Amino acid sequence: MVPRNLANCSQLRVLDLGCNQLSGSIPVELGQTLPKLEKLALGNNSLTGVIPSSIGNLSSLTLLSLALNSLEGIIPQELGRLSNLITFQVAANWLNGSIPPILFNISSLDYFSIAVNQLHGTLPPSLGAKLPKLTTLLLGFNKLSGTIPASLSNASMLQNIDLPTNKFSGTVPPVFGGMNALFHLNLQKNQFQASDGKDLSFIDSLVNCSNLNVFSILYNDLGGVLPLSLANFSKELRHLSMAYNHFSGIIPHGIENLISLNFMYFSGNKLTGQIPEHIGNLQMLQRLSFADNKLTGYIPTSISNLTQLTDIYMYGNKFEGTIPSTMKNLHQLRTLDLSDNSFSGRIPGEIFSQLLSLRVLDLGSNSLNGTIPSEIGRLINLQQLRLDGNELSGEIPVSISGSAVLENLNLQGNLFTGSIPSSLGNLRGISYLNLSDNKLSGGIPSSFENLKVLEVLSLSNNHLSGSIPEFLGDFMFLSVLNLSYNHFHGELPVKGVFGNSSAVISVVGNDELCGVFHSFTCPSACPYLLTKETEGSFSAEDCDTNCFISILFVLDLILCFPCMETRIKKGKKDLILPCFI
Repeated sequence: MVPRNLANCSQLRVLDLGCNQLSGSIPVELGQTLPKLEKLALGNNSLTGVIPSSIGNLSSLTLLSLALNSLEGIIPQELGRLSNLITFQVAANWLNGSIPPILFNISSLDYFSIAVNQLHGTLPPSLGAKLPKLTTLLLGFNKLSGTIPASLSNASMLQNIDLPTNKFSGTVPPVFGGMNALFHLNLQKNQFQASDGKDLSFIDSLVNCSNLNVFSILYNDLGGVLPLSLANFSKELRHLSMAYNHFSGIIPHGIENLISLNFMYFSGNKLTGQIPEHIGNLQMLQRLSFADNKLTGYIPTSISNLTQLTDIYMYGNKFEGTIPSTMKNLHQLRTLDLSDNSFSGRIPGEIFSQLLSLRVLDLGSNSLNGTIPSEIGRLINLQQLRLDGNELSGEIPVSISGSAVLENLNLQGNLFTGSIPSSLGNLRGISYLNLSDNKLSGGIPSSFENLKVLEVLSLSNNHLSGSIPEFLGDFMFLSVLNLSYNHFHGELPVKGVFGNSSAVISVVGNDELCGVFHSFTCPSACPYLLTKETEGSFSAEDCDTNCFISILFVLDLILCFPCMETRIKKGKKDLILPCFI
C-alpha cells in the first residue's frame, strides 16, 4: 500500500513509487498536506479505488502518472485546478464517465494520456484552443464518440495523435497540415466517413508534415478515390495503413518513392489497376498487403528486391500469370498468401527450397497446375499450407513430412492420384487435414494413428478403400470427420468419436460399410446385427431416411469447410497498431 504517513512530508517535491506492485487505494491525505509536490508517479502498480479529488489541491504538480493500475470511477473535475501540469497520464485503468472539459484549459499540458479505459462522451469544441504546448494526445481504446474538433488545429506543436478504437464519426477535419512536427497519426478502428475528395482533404494536408512516421486510418467508413497525394508524403513514413475502408481508384504511382516504408496496407478496399512496377524500390518494406481488392495484372518482378519482406498478403484479387520464381530471394518471408486469384502455371520449386522461414503458404483457389515440388519438405518452419482449389496433379510428395510442425494442410479440390503417403503420419502437430475431392486411392495409412491432435479430417470424394481404422475413435479432439463418397467397407467403428453425437461425422456414399452409427444402421446392417430381435425392425425406408440425414450432414460439411477457412484467414487480417499509453 501507499503509506499514508507520507502525507507528513510537507517539503516533499517528488514521490515516485511506480513499478512496485503496490495495492490498495491512493490515500486522500496525499492531496491535502503536500503543497510543494511537483511529481506524483504511482504508475504500473495494482492500485484500486478512485482518483482522490484532493489531488486537485497540489498546485505545484507538473507530473501526474497513475497509468497501468486498476483505478475506477471518474476523472475528478478538481484536477482541472492543476494549472502547472505538464504530464497527465491515467491510461490503462478502469476509469469511466466523460473527460472533464476543464482539463483542456490547462495551457501548460505537454503530454495527455487517458488511453485504454472506459471513458465515453465527446471532445469539447474548444479542445485545441488553449493547448499551445501539447505534443502528445493519447485517447485510444475508449468509447469516445462525436467528431474531431476543428480547434485541434491550434495545437500546432502536436507530434503524436493516437485515437484508435473509439466511436468517433463524421468527416475528419483538415487540421493537421500546420502540425510541422507531427510524426504519428493513428485514427484506426473508428467510424469516420468520407465520400469525395473534399472529405479526404485531411489526407492531402498531411503532405506538409515532413516528419510523419506513422499514418493509419484502417477500419473506418472512408470512401471516394484514394488520394494520389499519398505518393508525396514524407520520405520518413514507415507505417501506412489505408486498409478496410471503401477506397476506389488505383495505387498511386510514385508510392515507391516512400523509401522508408516498413508496413504498407491497402487491403479491403475497391482498388483497381495494377501493382506499381517499381514497387521494388521500397527496400525497407517488411509487411505488404493488397488483399481483398479488385487489382489485376501480374506480380512485378521487382518485388524480388524487397529482401526485408516478412509478410505478403495479395489474396482476393484478380491477379494472373505465373508466380515469379524470383520470389526465392525473399529469404525473410514468413507469410505468402496469393490465394483467391487467377494465377496459373507451376509452383516454382525455388519457393520451397529457398524460403526456409515460411510459416504460412496459401496458394489456394487459383489455376495452378503441375505437381507439388518435392522441395516442400525443406520448409521446416511451415505451419499452414493451403493449395486447395487448383489443378495440381501427381502424387502427394512423401517429402511433405519434412514440414514437421505443420498444423494445417489443405489440398482439397485438385487432381492428386496415388495413395495417401504414410509419411503424413509424422505430422504429429497437425489439427486440420483436408484431402477431399481428389483421385486418391488405397487406404487410410496406419501411421495416422500418430495424429492425436486432429480436429478436422476430411478425405471425402476420393477412391479410398479398406476399413475405417478403429484408432480414429481415440482422437479426443476430432470434431469433424468426413469419409463420404469413397469405397470403404466392413464394420463402422463404434467407440470414441463414433459414438459421440456432438461430432460431425459423415460416411455416406460408402455402400459396403455396415454397422450402427449414431443409433441408426446405414447403409446396411452387419450380418451379426440381424438377430431375431432386430429382424424386421429396420426397413429399407428407414435406411433411405437415415441416409438422407447423412446427406444433410455432408451438405453441412461442405458449407462448414469454407467457413473454417474463413476463420483461419481472419487471423491474418489483424493489422492493428499497438496502443500508446
